[in-house]
Amino acid sequence: FPRKHVISCMVTNLSTGIDKLLSLKKKEFRIMTSYHPEMVSKEAFVRNLLLLKEHGFRNVTINFVATPAHLKDAVELKEYFESIVGYYFRLDTYKDPYYSYSKGELDTIRSLKRAGIIAKDRTEGYDFNDTSLKKCKAGKNLFVMIANGNVYSCLEGYYYSECEPYKQKCNKSDVFYLGNVFKGDFKRYAKDKLCHSPCAELCDRELAGVKRL
Repeated sequence: FPRKHVISCMVTNLSTGIDKLLSLKKKEFRIMTSYHPEMVSKEAFVRNLLLLKEHGFRNVTINFVATPAHLKDAVELKEYFESIVGYYFRLDTYKDPYYSYSKGELDTIRSLKRAGIIAKDRTEGYDFNDTSLKKCKAGKNLFVMIANGNVYSCLEGYYYSECEPYKQKCNKSDVFYLGNVFKGDFKRYAKDKLCHSPCAELCDRELAGVKRL
């Protein structure tokens, strides 16, 4: 990274040690935490959230995708986290072009939307297989780094680079790997990224400001 840089937003599931994060002097940047019940208990997640709060982090949100398996627990989880920590618990519906909600699940979602509990749907009418030319700030203002130090322009780009069957859907002219921070060859884009590959990751679309050209 450049010697002088500014962090405006960090997305984390708080699954690893957060001592480095807690030691930062400036804590004004936004932290979007992502809660995954399959990976961590709500008690352990709350402990890390309370540490963030005790160390002066104010601009923190808790993101939770109400997958079908956890849809029935969504309201209880929202009340649990907000009552203990005080951070806003953002609830999004699960989006998968290959999954269809049952009637009962749709009824639950509609009632939660009417109550203002589920966040506004940011993918309404979106084509998850859109291969048209798009422009975004991935690789310039947004990066995804994995444990070995490899950096990718976005989460979807990581999947396209490393995971099957995503590799088969990727436009071969699109490059997402930006180098490795430990090897010292990481280099961010100087301009907005142009891309033809489908962008189905909600976090990428929101944080990178994807625009169709």
